[in-house]
Amino acid sequence: MNKIALAVTSSLAGAAVLFGARIAAADPPPDPEPVAVPSTANEVPITGATAPGSTSNPPERGLLFAVEPTTPDPGHAVISWGMGNVARTGEERPVGAGQAFPTLGGEVGLLPRLSVYAEGGAVVIQSGNPGGLASPFLLDTGIHILLTNPNSRMWRLSVRPSYSYDVTGASTGNFTATLRFYYQNVRVITSFMGSHTFQAGSDPVDLQATIGATYGLPYGFRVGVEGVVADLEEIVTPGDEGGSSAFAGPTVGWEWGRVQLVAGPSFGVTPGAFDNDSWLFRAAASLRL
Repeated sequence: MNKIALAVTSSLAGAAVLFGARIAAADPPPDPEPVAVPSTANEVPITGATAPGSTSNPPERGLLFAVEPTTPDPGHAVISWGMGNVARTGEERPVGAGQAFPTLGGEVGLLPRLSVYAEGGAVVIQSGNPGGLASPFLLDTGIHILLTNPNSRMWRLSVRPSYSYDVTGASTGNFTATLRFYYQNVRVITSFMGSHTFQAGSDPVDLQATIGATYGLPYGFRVGVEGVVADLEEIVTPGDEGGSSAFAGPTVGWEWGRVQLVAGPSFGVTPGAFDNDSWLFRAAASLRL
């Protein structure tokens, strides 16, 4: 009996050794294939690209008169400063050769396609108030509505209904539509505005068009040209404003992080473009918050 048990035990031990040897001799399981991780070492950052968590591209303020169709993200803002002689008869318009005055404005994003903005300015009333100004302050406030996809880079369309108050004491209702085309380093913007001044003797409707184009250069610089035609409704028949007027000029801008700067002169291209001087100048700066 013991011999039988010993034989069985020896057989089981031999089988275990043989089974273990076969397992050891078998090919090991293949290692899992490595997961390819995209490399960003050679990627070139795109200026104005959408940041993580952002619903739109950073707002751009690269022209002097055209309203660019970009809005701040909800809860974010753009603060802007300006200086220039772009007034005639008191209202803030890119026509005439009024005295230089500073402006300060802000735009706050409420929704991915909606923001609210306000901009004000101040002029120095000369001794004796020869211009008969009712107030040294100007105000323009309204909402900015983006009609196209906030993430669209090539085409953008926006509208801006607003209310203005100028130093003559006149209130004005405005409606501005802006279309932008953006391809690589080229940006083309056209803006059209209709307004009505609630003041006796004013034209029923004042029409103004702006077109500008800029080209991006290295180190955040941009160069371009911008033109404005005011009082389009008086091209054929002069009215309260004494006829249509237009001017154009070069612009140069620079962007560094959240800061944008733009400046340039403008020269009259129609006989009635200026009252006294032959050119205007304007500069602006903006900060994204």
